[in-house]
Amino acid sequence: MHRDGAVLLLYPAQGVPEYYFEMLSYLNAQGVSPVVVSQLPLSDTDRMRLLAEAYLVIERPNYGYDFGGYRAGVLEILDQGIQFENLCILNDSIWFPLSSHCDLIETSRADHSDLYGIYMNERPKTPHRSHLQSYFYRFGPKLTQSGDFRAFWQGLLTFSNKDLTIRRIEMRLTHWFASRGYSIGYRYGYEDVKKAMAELSVPERYALAEYQILIGDKYTKQIKARVAAHEYDDDAIFLTDIEQGTLGRYFLISHPAVLLERMQCPVLKRDKRLPYQVQRAVLLSESFAANLPMKLTRELNATTDMSLIEGHRDRIIMSTAKIVRVDTKPK
Repeated sequence: MHRDGAVLLLYPAQGVPEYYFEMLSYLNAQGVSPVVVSQLPLSDTDRMRLLAEAYLVIERPNYGYDFGGYRAGVLEILDQGIQFENLCILNDSIWFPLSSHCDLIETSRADHSDLYGIYMNERPKTPHRSHLQSYFYRFGPKLTQSGDFRAFWQGLLTFSNKDLTIRRIEMRLTHWFASRGYSIGYRYGYEDVKKAMAELSVPERYALAEYQILIGDKYTKQIKARVAAHEYDDDAIFLTDIEQGTLGRYFLISHPAVLLERMQCPVLKRDKRLPYQVQRAVLLSESFAANLPMKLTRELNATTDMSLIEGHRDRIIMSTAKIVRVDTKPK
């Protein structure tokens, strides 16, 4: 058993995804003992493969969404008297790690905050709703060895309603620990997203705009008008639309060249909905995608409808190598 541990949620509706095993191997290599919580019964083959990589495998009914599984894993660890110094909590709605050079575990350990996440979802107009997004948490030693940590998970009331889970648990968790004097840290906030977009060149600005239109952003009509009038040539207009949230409001749906290449985000959302399908299709068309692990690339291809960007590809790719090929086509 390693010094640190991780509770990993798993919903194997079609068996355990191959890249899930890559995540387990990576965590072990980082000195983190995985505790897998499956929300569905496992096949004998999958169970044996998981047991080869995990410290503990738990199978439970699919109740309470992510936090039902998180709670089961944390309480099992506590009930067994296991003393992890740091405890990470992750779900399988993300692909992670995205490269062998991923530094998420190292960075989260090095941060002195008691509770650490990847992204702080900031709500300036409703600060009580600002919270760490729940696909990754790292609880530090001060928390994992406290009575407050057990109290939170023991007293947690879970719901089989996604909206209630977000409002009453995900949004509450950050404030619950902060109100008891624990420090909160995170890798990115919206200021980091805005900064990354503000540094885009003029051609990249239009690639971002076309991407926002294609994913069905609620500001599509306004963005289309800006593009048609070439208004993103103007720094002031572009920066205003960033500041007001017209462009790039949602962290994990950001243009992949912004999210992964510029910001070096260590995770990618695994989701079947249209915006994420488009995001993956764009990612697979970018030149930097050639550096992704082969097994990950296979999963991305298998879960992506590339036809979603047909006819748009030349306008939404940011990678220089791709732009050069587009610009030098024979006329």
